[in-house]
Amino acid sequence: MSMSGCKVWSSSQLCCDETSIFYPHFSALIMITHCLYHLFFIRDSAGIDAPRDSFNRWIMERKVVDQGCDPFLPSQCFPEVSLSMYKGIMNDIPIKLNRPKFTGEARKQLSKYAEAAKRMIETSRTASQESRKIVKWNVEDTFQWLRRTVGATFDDYMERLAHLKRQCQPHLMEASKQNVEGICTKIYNLSVEYAKKIREKHLQILEENNIREVGVPAVNGLRKVWCYPVQFTTPSPRPPNIEFLQDKDTTCLRFNGEALRINTMYFQKLEHLYRYNCFDDRKFELFIPRVWCLLKRYQTFLGTNPQEGHGTQAGLPVTVMECLNKHFGVTFECFASPLNCYFRQYCSAFPDTDSYFGSRGVYTANVWGNKGFSVDSCGLCR
Repeated sequence: MSMSGCKVWSSSQLCCDETSIFYPHFSALIMITHCLYHLFFIRDSAGIDAPRDSFNRWIMERKVVDQGCDPFLPSQCFPEVSLSMYKGIMNDIPIKLNRPKFTGEARKQLSKYAEAAKRMIETSRTASQESRKIVKWNVEDTFQWLRRTVGATFDDYMERLAHLKRQCQPHLMEASKQNVEGICTKIYNLSVEYAKKIREKHLQILEENNIREVGVPAVNGLRKVWCYPVQFTTPSPRPPNIEFLQDKDTTCLRFNGEALRINTMYFQKLEHLYRYNCFDDRKFELFIPRVWCLLKRYQTFLGTNPQEGHGTQAGLPVTVMECLNKHFGVTFECFASPLNCYFRQYCSAFPDTDSYFGSRGVYTANVWGNKGFSVDSCGLCR
């Protein structure tokens, strides 16, 4: 199937271009993540670190069910407690366990687990007397075993840890359930609060620029339409100027003293996608500001920690994509981004910043025709 032959049952329109109010999302993310890490130390679950990539997974899981208008922050979800975040925290109670490589590491991990379990059950305000008794008895039994056992093997320590976990984990999870639910609810409520503030700022900017927000026009019945990039019903104010510096390998965009860098090859890729998909800026007057918004959005999504979110931008090798296109007729990616897409048409998580570069919107938000696509396990269509 050719690219122009892909059809959807959707008007594929958003109410407004959100790029003009994008910058506050980064500040909101900083505040929410700081609150998330802080909650781990003021609750009964003191000593537990927030699971790695937990915030990225929370954003992705919440946006699937979110019915709010904010393009980034979840603001209208049911239930409020995220199952992904809840399970991620519970799996690391009382400490995060890793597969040790040596006998000494296995002994040390067993000792740490016992100490953490004892500390958690003693500081918990919701644990029952029976749970306290069972956990303390098993912890003390483990310490006695460690003191009297000499020359234990790696497997001995791992078996003892598995036994201790079977005995203590249900009681620790029950004692922490209320606090973990409180953490998840607090993070969601913060997200709702910041989404509301950003929405108010957005309306203020539109009013200052004499732009009236236009709602999505009513559609009388579903009909097949060509699969074009997302179109906006409300224009955005003219963005400010962005400083642009380019050398051989790196392109730098600077705004308000903050610099965003991108590999020049990827910058050229964005330029080609923009030329092919953007219909309202043929002279490229808004190209640089829109690239800055896109880069800032994904920097915000990937998190403030340099080790976070890298797995979200994984992709198949070019040779595999060429094979899929040549032998299976694949022409569309259901889950991609302007930075890692192979085809010129794709769905992405943020249509408000990605549509200028070919995004057809969020895949789960579109209504696809019965014979439009078949999706494989890689998120590709044919």
